[in-house]
Amino acid sequence: MKRIFKALFLLSAFIGLLCFPAEAAEAVREGLRICGVSVIPALFPFFVLTKYLIGSRRTKAPSRLADRVMLHCFGLSGNCALPLLLSFLAGYPVGASCAAEQYQKGAISKQEAERLLLFCNNSGPAFFLGVIGGVVLQNIRTAMLIYLSHVLAALCCGMLFRSAKAESAVLRRIPAGEKSGGGFLQAVSASCAALLQISGLILFFSALLAVFEASGAFSVLIRMLPFAPPQELRAVLCGFFELSSGIVRLTACENAPLLCSLLMGWGGICVHLQAMSFWLPCKLRPHGYPAAKLLHGALSVLFTAFFLSPTPALAAVAAGTAAVCAIFPQIRQKWGRNPARHRV
Repeated sequence: MKRIFKALFLLSAFIGLLCFPAEAAEAVREGLRICGVSVIPALFPFFVLTKYLIGSRRTKAPSRLADRVMLHCFGLSGNCALPLLLSFLAGYPVGASCAAEQYQKGAISKQEAERLLLFCNNSGPAFFLGVIGGVVLQNIRTAMLIYLSHVLAALCCGMLFRSAKAESAVLRRIPAGEKSGGGFLQAVSASCAALLQISGLILFFSALLAVFEASGAFSVLIRMLPFAPPQELRAVLCGFFELSSGIVRLTACENAPLLCSLLMGWGGICVHLQAMSFWLPCKLRPHGYPAAKLLHGALSVLFTAFFLSPTPALAAVAAGTAAVCAIFPQIRQKWGRNPARHRV
């Protein structure tokens, strides 16, 4: 079935590109403009600094405070704090790149890296303020509340995936003669290669979405799902594949704040492939990653709804959800002895 689906997808993509070459070319040009104006200027400095900081042999050990906070909240070592912090500041996919770099250097174990990847691939405030607050909603305050919901949802996911028992973390041993990526020039060259790959993914998905729209595939799907306004459905379908395209289409939509929270938590297939380009070479396998991103989006919607209209019912649901995320590892440990009851 996988081979059949792959063959059908490739055949449909080739036919679509042959039937709608002008639309695909225009989408690629628009994708190049987005990469040159928004993506590369926003991500390149963070990539260079992150790779230089992690690759340098002079990097200091984490503080005791970072160790205590990460251990008690997420069951991880203090070296995992840097990828999580950079994911909230720099945005997609800097957190995933930093986590993979930390594992390659031997600062964190494979178990820690795989669990960290489930909640450290997040969006930064620049996209929320510049695109969501400045273009889509034209309200900076609402965009900041959505960003706060995004951060809280990621932290709740991290607590939910925390291990109740102390894990036997095995760190990779870096040979003495092996360089761990230090050096400013190496950081610049590695950042250029990473951004080239990210830009290629954005261009491909831009062309793919343009072909889908020109062929009428989106219109057919919207007719099959008549429970929401067509503009919002079209935006969600586009955002499912490519985040920025879906977010921009939510302009002037009634439920734009909640749908922005959902799409920003999910991230989009394009963002997931960008993160995979960093963890796959390290042979990391974060099991449950798509489900974790869907959960991130759902929790973001819940917290955004509470922040925008704080009612007692929403406050109780939001607080109860956060409490469940905090105590679920202990519940899982208690029920884990019975396999029939340890199913999610």
